[in-house]
Amino acid sequence: MTTHGHEQQYSFLQRLEFVAVKSREGVCPLFPAKLRQGLRNLKSVKIEDCKSLEEVFELGEEKELPLLSSLTELQLDGLPELKCIWKGPNRHVSLQSLTHLKLFLLEKLTFIFTPSLAHSLPQLETLEIRDCRESEHIIIEEDGEREIPESPRFPKLKSIFIENCGKLEYVFPVSVSLTFQSLPQLQTLETRDCRELEHIIR
Repeated sequence: MTTHGHEQQYSFLQRLEFVAVKSREGVCPLFPAKLRQGLRNLKSVKIEDCKSLEEVFELGEEKELPLLSSLTELQLDGLPELKCIWKGPNRHVSLQSLTHLKLFLLEKLTFIFTPSLAHSLPQLETLEIRDCRESEHIIIEEDGEREIPESPRFPKLKSIFIENCGKLEYVFPVSVSLTFQSLPQLQTLETRDCRELEHIIR
């Protein structure tokens, strides 16, 4: 599919709920900005073995709210050139339905969430990160877009598993505290082969 022309021509995508991609060539985003209004009901995205892919979602300057609000599952596996999951302003993105996030073999990804995105995760239950060797942060502490008045909270988060993330120094920034309000459902937090990890909370 190409993205030339007006967004309206992609209105047929509004019924699309599940996307699975394997062994795709090319560096362009799988979901360019012109498609964003056609993906309002997207629930599950699984991308595997796309060796040259650098970005997944291109956000653009979207004025209608919210984007990606129906997404419940995101799995990225074997994307060695991926530098960014969500590119562009994310103040209009709401991951309010995201329940399961699995990231494997993303060797150039340095962070996962901006503070803005971390505040839109009320349903997140499982977070699994493996072989993301360049990842320094799960949540970066500043995104330059807006002030974040409250600390991120993860009311449904039950399980965190992190393996072979050699540059990760901490799991949560100082803005997250291990209180009942922040992580009331957390049952399991397991890390393996994270040689630079010094703190759960920075």
